[in-house]
Amino acid sequence: MVTAVLIPARNEGPRLAAVLTQVRRVQPQAQLWVIDGQSQDNTAQIAQSCGAQVIQQAGQGYAAALATGYQALAQAGVERAIQLDADGQHPPAAIPRLLHCLDQADLVFASRQGTPSGGPWSRRVGNAALAAVVRQRTGLGLHDVMSGFWATNAHAIQTLAQVLAPGCADANVRITAWRAGLRLHEAPVCMPERSGGHSMHQGWAGARNFVLSLWAAGAA
Repeated sequence: MVTAVLIPARNEGPRLAAVLTQVRRVQPQAQLWVIDGQSQDNTAQIAQSCGAQVIQQAGQGYAAALATGYQALAQAGVERAIQLDADGQHPPAAIPRLLHCLDQADLVFASRQGTPSGGPWSRRVGNAALAAVVRQRTGLGLHDVMSGFWATNAHAIQTLAQVLAPGCADANVRITAWRAGLRLHEAPVCMPERSGGHSMHQGWAGARNFVLSLWAAGAA
């Protein structure tokens, strides 16, 4: 079974090598795919030196990286994929657990719910608001709708390649996937905060992304 690890990355050179090294220890046979979001640092070079295939994303932003990544995975015939961030907050040690959960779902989201890793208050408040929209739209009891740590089977990969739009990220990924008929599941995973760099959930950029995510989830 062809398994790939998909990592969207923008200007994550200082952290990417450690993430890829940990992933390789846990999944030595997995393909490594890095979707480079037009980085201004050595992200692409670091990825290639660690044995990853680098794909330059079409368009700008995290959502565009996801759309680019899943289209590439589908075209390559990948049968299972793990998606995680390049900043070190998603522990590769949890990958086997998420893959195991694919026995009961098409798309498995790692969740901070029920773990000590709730994150800063701004994330908790934003996540609670977005989760309420997701529950209202889908009837599903999903809790951590901002997590970008996922496992997908072949059906989910092919489906996401078709339905993910360049503006589809965070909570509205859940809504879009549910509407496409995918079976969704959450698995608790303790996730530390990023070790450096800039999160898209921080500061004014974080506020802007939250408003856009809330609008997109409500409109989905």
